[in-house]
Amino acid sequence: MNTKEEWRKLLKCTVVEFLCDTGADKTVIRKPLPGIPHSSEMIYVKSANGIISSCPVTGPITVVDPHSGLKHTQSVILCPSCPVNLLGRDLMLKLHISVVSTDSGMMAIGQGEEVPTYISSGQEPHYYWTLDFPQPDPTNTMTRLLQLADESLRHMADTDVGLLTTATPVVITPKTEYRPRIRQYPLKPDATQGIMPVIQDMLKSGVIIEAPWAQCNTPIFPVKKAETGQWRLVQDLRAVNQAIESRAPCVPDPHTLLNQLQSDKAWFTVVDLSNAFFSIPLHPNSQGWFGFTIGGKKYTYTRLPQGFCDSPTIFTAEINNCLSDFPIPAHSQVLVYVDDILIASDTKEHNLETSISLFKHLCSKGSKASPSKLQLTLQSVIFLGHQLTPQGKSITNSRKKACGHLYPQQEGMLERMFGGAVGLSLFSCVFTQPPFTCCSPSPIVSPFLDALPNMVLFLSLFLKIIKV
Repeated sequence: MNTKEEWRKLLKCTVVEFLCDTGADKTVIRKPLPGIPHSSEMIYVKSANGIISSCPVTGPITVVDPHSGLKHTQSVILCPSCPVNLLGRDLMLKLHISVVSTDSGMMAIGQGEEVPTYISSGQEPHYYWTLDFPQPDPTNTMTRLLQLADESLRHMADTDVGLLTTATPVVITPKTEYRPRIRQYPLKPDATQGIMPVIQDMLKSGVIIEAPWAQCNTPIFPVKKAETGQWRLVQDLRAVNQAIESRAPCVPDPHTLLNQLQSDKAWFTVVDLSNAFFSIPLHPNSQGWFGFTIGGKKYTYTRLPQGFCDSPTIFTAEINNCLSDFPIPAHSQVLVYVDDILIASDTKEHNLETSISLFKHLCSKGSKASPSKLQLTLQSVIFLGHQLTPQGKSITNSRKKACGHLYPQQEGMLERMFGGAVGLSLFSCVFTQPPFTCCSPSPIVSPFLDALPNMVLFLSLFLKIIKV
């Protein structure tokens, strides 16, 4: 059999090794090859873990099977996140290559000659690229943005972790010399097995590091997402939060923020920053506060963790600093609530133009956006639990449904549950007193529900909100 170099000289082309995958609809290459023509076409792909992302498609290239001499010209998918080059069913059919079972294992067989490509079963996940899902509505996805934006925006994925170049490493200020050391309680085997790939991904992206030196230790508990079946790492940082000097909160009030929306704005874009807290670095001297143990090893965060009491405040300050030099046109508004950004404009063209400019600005500063959560240039979007349209804002149906399932466990809890569910801060005709808010200055039972007449008024408002 000829070597790679012999094939390269014989065919005068680039020799590429592929994994023959009958589960892949399309052929995928990981890296651009010399001489391959570029294309502006983008395509959606879904991997074995269910993540959907957009990838560029090359121009027509000629692929030759050196064993049979068969060749075919077509475009292939360029996807750096694919672990190997995949020869999909599209080219396997054209080149007459099949995968069959033999006593030695699975073998890839071409026309007239057997290719000794051995595939053994193992514990590695099976990757596949498929198109067997409905194409998203281009008015509600990144399709147009990817077509109009530059190369730097074309490989964004929900799992991306950015690093804000404008962010200052966070320094933790302790109250005393106390450092919490709480042992990890036993985890169920399925939880340990499910969270380890997440740990490896976080190690690979630099969000966590092995840290046997970390002074602090607090327990973690993996949570399985009901919708996707994937696991999420949750750390109990209550002991850490009590041991440090917390900062003055600067997160804006959602209703105050929404009230800033100008009435002439009719087109909206909502951007969700992916893994937002992880884009803020921790100072090396403060990383030891967030240690945890799993699988006999100790790890800690190098980025701002979720569950830390100051994370929303710190990120809000840093993202505002990041956007401080972004020129906002007079025809548009940009409202920021932690990791959610609203771009509101008077026309469709202005909104799309401002959205693209904002994406480029965020990308240049090291921030990443979530493609699957993007609502691009629409006249009806969901932002902070409200539906925004040219006619105004309203509480979403999911919030109303949440109100209908409230069940107070103790006296005074209903008003707090209700206020938290809808973010209540509004006037109603049923009240002659100032509007009810969920923030009572007294730690004792609020007088709001002291008397039966007030309860009747409250339930009246409750029903009005649900029926809106």
